[in-house]
Amino acid sequence: MELLKRQKNSDHCLCDTNMGFLRDKCIIFPLTNETLMQCHPFSCDDKDLDDFFLNDAGNYHRQLLGKSYCFRLEDDFSEVVF
Repeated sequence: MELLKRQKNSDHCLCDTNMGFLRDKCIIFPLTNETLMQCHPFSCDDKDLDDFFLNDAGNYHRQLLGKSYCFRLEDDFSEVVF
């Protein structure tokens, strides 16, 4: 599996190479409780973000408070790629 390099420019955005990977190899999904149940556990290497994604994002979506998204590998929907 090709790994994303988290190279960042001055605006803290993923570089063009990674955007090509996301465009060519991934599909975007709403981050719901159902999505999380279908995926392998994952970490963003940020304790606060991990907590939000794993414990709050699904409830925010269900209560119409906000909507988060994740990229999943086109060949293996159980893999989340951010």
